Amino acid sequence: MAVDYARHGIELWRRSESELAALFNAELSRAVRYEPKHSEAADKIIVALDVATKEKALELVELADRARDAVKTFSGGMKRRLNLAAGLLHDPDILLLDEPTVGVDPQSRNAIFENLETLKSRGKGLIYTTHYMEEVERLADRIVVMDHGKVIAEDTLDGLQSRVAGVGGGKATLESVFLTLTGRSLRD
Repeated sequence: MAVDYARHGIELWRRSESELAALFNAELSRAVRYEPKHSEAADKIIVALDVATKEKALELVELADRARDAVKTFSGGMKRRLNLAAGLLHDPDILLLDEPTVGVDPQSRNAIFENLETLKSRGKGLIYTTHYMEEVERLADRIVVMDHGKVIAEDTLDGLQSRVAGVGGGKATLESVFLTLTGRSLRD
């Protein structure tokens, strides 16, 4: 089973990769991820990926028209979508996503959601970390609530909502469930 990790950080552009076009930046990020220093092994990974695979990933995240543009010209949302494309290059069964929408505009956020919904419909497994409860409500089939590094609840959205009374007898929001389970005190 292939698994990849799409980071919310802009680690893809650690060195001079920002000068590279998006088409080649995605696979270079994979090489950098597995080979801390640019090396002959990293070069082999880059060559091994065919152009069609890279183009397909860029098409999914709606960056195909920017494939030859330098990544340093991309907005934050475009860089996040490029991170997602990089995570898809070897066609993983499961994709781990660490807060992929932090700091992006509403249009990019929606585009990322649509990409993830497309991947789910294709049978991809998504493990998604976020602090945004509305994202969980939109994307998750099952939800794990963690507090201080420990799992404190795991269920479907309906199952979690049934544990807490909603306002006026309606369903509780996921945010109210989370605060009820974890407490309302600040975590500094």
